Amino acid sequence: MSTNIEEKILHGTTTVGIKATDGVVLCADMRASAGYFIANNNTMKIQKIYDHAGLTLAGGVADAQNLTDILRYHANVHSIQKNENIPIKSLARLCSLVFHQNRGYPFMADILLGGSTGMDLFYLILICLGRWKRNPM
Repeated sequence: MSTNIEEKILHGTTTVGIKATDGVVLCADMRASAGYFIANNNTMKIQKIYDHAGLTLAGGVADAQNLTDILRYHANVHSIQKNENIPIKSLARLCSLVFHQNRGYPFMADILLGGSTGMDLFYLILICLGRWKRNPM
């Protein structure tokens, strides 16, 4: 048996966000897997939040879909109330707040959020190690 730890680490989804002069490009693979088991080869990991914003998903599918629904809801409400698109920075802040509010039972999802208002690209990640460590004061 090999003792090389890098051979034992399972690699998951690859998502890429590129900020260009004319916009933002979001890319992701389409394979849904759990370890070595491939569940589906046609999974949509790029989701449209609103006409100007999108995100890529990685991690727990249910958590990522729940977060996508929350962001879509708030983008629609903002559009109705203000008659303008919600800024990408506001979507990123909202996503961060949702992650923070659920820190007791955290979302196991990685989100790459991008859009065309100001060509902003934000990456929000939550890593759960199974235990919480407090920083010494």
